[in-house]
Amino acid sequence: MPSIKILSIETSGDICSVGLSDEGKLIAEYTTAEKHSHDKLLASYVKNILRDNNLDLEEISSVAVSVGPGSFTGLRVGVSLAKSLCFGGNPKLIPVPTLQAFAFAVKNNGGIFAIIPSHRDLFYIQEFDKEANPLNSIELLTKESILQKELKDKNICGSALVQLPELTFNKSANSLSINLISNLANKLFKSSSFVSPSDTVPIYSQNFVPKNHKSKNSSRL
Repeated sequence: MPSIKILSIETSGDICSVGLSDEGKLIAEYTTAEKHSHDKLLASYVKNILRDNNLDLEEISSVAVSVGPGSFTGLRVGVSLAKSLCFGGNPKLIPVPTLQAFAFAVKNNGGIFAIIPSHRDLFYIQEFDKEANPLNSIELLTKESILQKELKDKNICGSALVQLPELTFNKSANSLSINLISNLANKLFKSSSFVSPSDTVPIYSQNFVPKNHKSKNSSRL
């Protein structure tokens, strides 16, 4: 019986990353922190990781993609490519919520709160149980509102470490990586958490407001 191979995509933040896992273990990865590179590099990363591992797309069990919250442009690029790869229904598509990916990295420690920065003085926050199951909907709150919550003895994770020095973050999960996306993707695969490409949309959690503008790539495998 063929092993479970999952192709994971992370474009919700500054990094552009593609990883390949086999039976739950990440075996290959392409990652760059070059800004504004998602639309230039993502498709080639997918092509290269399949080529380097002698795989056709038909041999991939599922494509997992981070669906947010996160960068509007990054999410659009990542989700669009993942949907195109799964258009015919094979591989199957797994949407991976970014806040839950953080929470899953610190599961078994109850009272989990995942927090990531949005824009200005706003943050996405969500509470999870010890198995990283969501306990409420995603909230978009100000720093002041978050500091008013009773979080002193909670397990806090996410990428808002620098912006919220008043809180004690779990440092094992304060930067979103392809490994975190892949780990949760494998759990979601086992529970058959597949979604039709036509029904998969990014989690923006707020209306996008475009900015008014005045008139190095590092890869690893």
